[in-house]
Amino acid sequence: MPVVIDVGKNRLNGYAYYDQKREQQERNTFYKRLYDLMEVLKSKNLKTWMNPGEVFRETAKRDAKFIEWKAAGGKFQVSLRKNAVSQAINKMGKFIPLYRGEFTWEECLALYRSKDVVEKGSFPLFLLQFQNLFGNFRSFLLKIISAPLPRKRIC
Repeated sequence: MPVVIDVGKNRLNGYAYYDQKREQQERNTFYKRLYDLMEVLKSKNLKTWMNPGEVFRETAKRDAKFIEWKAAGGKFQVSLRKNAVSQAINKMGKFIPLYRGEFTWEECLALYRSKDVVEKGSFPLFLLQFQNLFGNFRSFLLKIISAPLPRKRIC
């Protein structure tokens, strides 16, 4: 589905995609991270001089909004916030690659996937020019993949 996002004076074009495999993978990673975090919080021994709120925020960091907590008897009692978790899960599996120029949704998706393959192979890739990008990118990608990897010299 085509998407247009206005950021100040700039207009960004993109396509919204949904990937069921990606959603499942993101969901599994998300739940594993939350349950691991809950175990860490339950195992914390709170001293009388500790501020439970600060300890919770330092431990939970970005996942604090998904967990309800209460300090009792020097321990955390934790549970998941179901509404916050379900809102996060509803956003999983969706992604919007942005582009500038003229691309069909097939070209945009192919470019995104080939860039993803290169990044997962730990090749740095910087797309500086967007004009006639699809043709240039394909030849650039082939050059990167066929080039030998530099070897570090161990002394």
